[in-house]
Amino acid sequence: MRQRVRAGLLAAAALLVGVHASAPAEQLTPWRVCVPDAPFPPYLNNDPARLGVAERLMVEAGRRAGLQIQFERLPYQRCAALVRSATLEALVAPAVAAESPGLLFPRRGTELDAQRLLARVALVWLKRPDSALQWDGRQVQGLEPGAAVGMRSGMVAGVGRLQELGLKVDASARDADQLLRMVSGGRVAAGVILEAELRGAPEALGDLRRLERPLLVEQYYAAASAQLTPAQQTQLAEWWRQIGLLRDGIALRP
Repeated sequence: MRQRVRAGLLAAAALLVGVHASAPAEQLTPWRVCVPDAPFPPYLNNDPARLGVAERLMVEAGRRAGLQIQFERLPYQRCAALVRSATLEALVAPAVAAESPGLLFPRRGTELDAQRLLARVALVWLKRPDSALQWDGRQVQGLEPGAAVGMRSGMVAGVGRLQELGLKVDASARDADQLLRMVSGGRVAAGVILEAELRGAPEALGDLRRLERPLLVEQYYAAASAQLTPAQQTQLAEWWRQIGLLRDGIALRP
């Protein structure tokens, strides 16, 4: 009896940590996924030796779906073009790209299926102590029309929203540290950054202020080429399903 109980406990523990038997590596189907060539920690580290949360999620979900995920690291627009042409199978893309031709996103009916997203990220405002910038979630106050707002190079989500607000986007910052310096030094009127990038080192803000209300909260997905074969689309559906099952696991949280 005790042996059966112990076996049951071990099986439950295996489920909790995400242990899953899968085919040997040589039996996995290569699947090329394009990710931005700039790091966006903790989700994308742009470092093959130290994958980010979203990268690890795609690899493990792929393994369980019979796929060997291989990353290509290129600018986003280049990624999208290669996936549309079926040169690559998939890419990491924001929900705002869901209506772009040539790309497949996981859907439930006509709506995007949030159960199978890769990550949900918040983009937050940064300003200097003397800035009058205010944001109520719909309108921005305290910035001149056409004022420059700094963002990370390679960031797609948020660009359209800032432009809708009549602001200019300066995406010349290579990383978060450079963006913070641009805002602090007055090169841009304000900045927008991934909220997750501020969690690990809040002291990096220095005198800068973060607004409580985010510019937006964006969902990112593993989008795929609309030119996939029926067999590949079956694999894609299973990959998406595994992403949904694994995403909130303790080991994969930011």
